[in-house]
Amino acid sequence: MLTSVTGKVVKRSGRGKQLGFPTVNLEVPTTFTLAFGSYAGYVQVQNQRYLAAIYYGTTSWPSSKPQLEAHLLDFSGDLFNQAVTVECVQFIRPHKKIKHLKELIDCIKQDIKQVRTCLPVLLKP
Repeated sequence: MLTSVTGKVVKRSGRGKQLGFPTVNLEVPTTFTLAFGSYAGYVQVQNQRYLAAIYYGTTSWPSSKPQLEAHLLDFSGDLFNQAVTVECVQFIRPHKKIKHLKELIDCIKQDIKQVRTCLPVLLKP
């Protein structure tokens, strides 16, 4: 399974960064179809490809519109307004309603662990 989308990184609430897991957020076309949940994949930034824990689905912040966000592993920097390609390679888990902040943080940590386990470390394009 490989689904990819290219777009500009947009600003959202910044909640991922506040939790210690900054994400790139993309506006996706209405034709984009993917099961809601978490994925292991890659984010292509210019000529570099990073492992990523990717989430596609709805959240309570800031809206119920489906969102695509990716936490790039071993990356620091600001990609706002830059074009990136997000590649969803392997489904990790379905979307689930999370009630507590600790549960969210634990889920993100588990997703990152799964990404590191199931995908090759770092690939050049």
